[in-house]
Amino acid sequence: MKAALAVYTRRPSLNGRKLVEIAREHGITIRFLAMGGYTPKNLDEIQKKALATVNGGALLIVGAFESDATTLVRFDDLIATGDRAAITTILKDAELPWCELYTGVFNYEKAIKTKPTNKAKIDGSIAKDELTAVKTAKSRYI
Repeated sequence: MKAALAVYTRRPSLNGRKLVEIAREHGITIRFLAMGGYTPKNLDEIQKKALATVNGGALLIVGAFESDATTLVRFDDLIATGDRAAITTILKDAELPWCELYTGVFNYEKAIKTKPTNKAKIDGSIAKDELTAVKTAKSRYI
């Protein structure tokens, strides 16, 4: 199944540390991977910099609930050893929840000017009373 959800905000994009804190408040432990399941070499950047500025704004987020503790330990061991094939298997078999996260700076007017077909897509994806908020957004998470 493939689904996308766009979230617009007037705030600058989160850094990785803040996303980890928010997830933890909801009982979720997260790990960051580069797209394709690669271990990111820039974990310090992900923790400190706005997510829109690292890896082109694209990350794979792997989550774990308390009930996933054993699988998360195994996953972390695979990350430490760099066993990409086993990491991919865990993700493909949905042993841990994961999603792709695309974070970017957003400017409604620029998005419409750059690609006029975006207007119908963006405007049609939200309720009319939310359009003002989208037009003032500074960040978009997909």
